[in-house]
Amino acid sequence: MTTQSLERFPPRRTQRGRRAEAEARLVQAAIELIAEKGVQGLVLSEVGERAGYSRGLPAHYFGSRIALIVTTAQRTVEGFADRVEAHLHGSSGLPAVLRFVADYLGNAQDDPVSARALLIVSTEATINPELGRPLRELNDRTVARIARAIEEGQSAGEIRRDVDATAQARLVLAAARSSVAQWLTEPDQVDLTALRCALLAVLERGLAP
Repeated sequence: MTTQSLERFPPRRTQRGRRAEAEARLVQAAIELIAEKGVQGLVLSEVGERAGYSRGLPAHYFGSRIALIVTTAQRTVEGFADRVEAHLHGSSGLPAVLRFVADYLGNAQDDPVSARALLIVSTEATINPELGRPLRELNDRTVARIARAIEEGQSAGEIRRDVDATAQARLVLAAARSSVAQWLTEPDQVDLTALRCALLAVLERGLAP
């Protein structure tokens, strides 16, 4: 068989590759449905239909509704944490703290569906221990990264020495999440771009020596 013939017949995907693609599409469908209907409104058969598969495939792959929700929460959390690390790569100190806030709110504007789903799952995690675990891991990882940036800023003289790095990091994360929650709740009343600028100004003034 010639090279030209091989190009016409690309290698078939492996079973593992097909399953990985199907799982990714099912998780994305679950994210969309959670954003639309909430965690309690998620139905496995609807997830399969939304993803373009059979109604029974989600149950076959994940076993149960709660298992799919937990997997969705984990994948969403992992994706968010990876984006935080990527955006802050090469940044340190006060600029890194400000960049985190700017990117957090910017990502919500770019992908409001995932932002809404994450907010809904975060709320549900307060009463569901299975969902609480991945959210706690996300919080700890994010707070640690922001706290490290604050400590770097203190060493560089960009941030006041009397600032408690961990407490301030939690406050930064809470402020960013609250801003997104307000915007998602009242999109016609809340200008997220203006809110981002105001929050950045407050943080810069409050942290600077």
